[in-house]
Amino acid sequence: MLDIIKLINKNDSSNNIKLAIEMVTIIVPSSFSLIVAFIKIPEIIARYLFNIKEDEYMASIIENLQNYDKSIYSIEQKINENLKNIPMNNDNEILDYPDEANEKSG
Repeated sequence: MLDIIKLINKNDSSNNIKLAIEMVTIIVPSSFSLIVAFIKIPEIIARYLFNIKEDEYMASIIENLQNYDKSIYSIEQKINENLKNIPMNNDNEILDYPDEANEKSG
């Protein structure tokens, strides 16, 4: 950049001025595009790399898991409750007919 200013200050010939102007027209846009690239490319990468709705999805998954656990627990409790009502013999075998329990005990 200093070379360009020196060329303009010398004012030796019109060729030097033309060359300086050409250099400025090349350097300025390329430097701006480089600056914009350093700013915009990370934004684009972040947009595609990190999902904005990730927290919502994770909360939904956790909620569904909790609902599933609740339903399984309630089913297990019902099964245990029903098993308590089933007559069993001394060997913990389920009797086919509840009357068999009364016959063996009597």
